[in-house]
Amino acid sequence: MRKIILAIIFVLLASSALFAQGYNDHRDSVNLVRQRIDRIWTGKTEPEIKRILGEPDKTEVYENKKGRIVKVLYYLIDDSHTCLTKKMDECFIPLILENAQLIGKGSESLEITKQRYNLEKAFE
Repeated sequence: MRKIILAIIFVLLASSALFAQGYNDHRDSVNLVRQRIDRIWTGKTEPEIKRILGEPDKTEVYENKKGRIVKVLYYLIDDSHTCLTKKMDECFIPLILENAQLIGKGSESLEITKQRYNLEKAFE
């Protein structure tokens, strides 16, 4: 019985250590994005952005009826527990790309782009 209890305690400690490491890795990623986001400006290409910031946390693609396609890369910029667990929109910074080049950065820029080009979400 004692061995079973010790085994359960060991498993619980090991799993909490792995969770903590994953949480810390994600916080490090968020801090890296915060430090480097100012290096991203209009005209940067998608590969350049990914080289500076790493892979985005999520991606969406929008399209209008005329075939204009806009890709949005979202990077997590808030490492609070709520943002890490619920992934709310305000926790991310959107980078808006057309023809694989940055045309805007931030939520306001995304809304203006959606309205200007009458974009609808094509897929994520």
